Amino acid sequence: MVMAKTDIKNISKEKLSALLYDWHNLNVLRNQNHDITYFIDQVKQYNSKNILVVGAGTGRVSIPLSEISNVTSMDIDKGRLDRLLRKKPGMKVINMDICVFSSSDKFDLIILPYNTFLNIETEKIISCMLSVSKVLSEEGMCLLDVSTSFNFKDKSDWKEFTTAPSTELGLEVTEFQKIERGPEQLIIYKNYVDSQGRKLLLTEEKYHYYDKEYLRNSIESGLLKIKKIDIGYGDEYTKHRLIYKCQK
Repeated sequence: MVMAKTDIKNISKEKLSALLYDWHNLNVLRNQNHDITYFIDQVKQYNSKNILVVGAGTGRVSIPLSEISNVTSMDIDKGRLDRLLRKKPGMKVINMDICVFSSSDKFDLIILPYNTFLNIETEKIISCMLSVSKVLSEEGMCLLDVSTSFNFKDKSDWKEFTTAPSTELGLEVTEFQKIERGPEQLIIYKNYVDSQGRKLLLTEEKYHYYDKEYLRNSIESGLLKIKKIDIGYGDEYTKHRLIYKCQK
């Protein structure tokens, strides 16, 4: 879908952040969509009729899944959900933290795609799992997508990652990144500037290190059981990803 051009002088920080989130996915991650085919296969395998995508962002995963099933998109970032609705009007969205979510609705498939699970603060993990358990149907499946690559990323000072045009902003954007390592988490800073060197946005993303034992204990404390762990999405490029398949 082609998005309308946006006047950067009048754009809110929330809207700009969501726009650059998509720009990053397109130009830095190069539209990495290996997981979408995998999740579509899971929907078909489990015959899922009511799906919750947690950390849906601007709809990279939830919009394709909505073509074959009923999907609800959840995210704590309202700007991203607003952008999702511009792409897919009418989709049900929930602007909330999964860790405090409660609903009478039950979902037969709950997906935390890409790095959503790693973004959750350590002290909130069990609360997250308990919330998932409460809204998961009795025979439902939860898919937790976890990357092991953050455990081995080296810290780095600011470096340029890529430069590419933004058709929506009508200007060229450059992304710089800086990586810091702590004892429990990796922090990635992203600085976006235009061709004149003017700052557009500075963001901070935290990814927590969760080993298998910690994850297993947290999942079980959240009243879920690991039924299987898939390694990657079925290709040679994603073996660093572990998809924990959990049920009540």
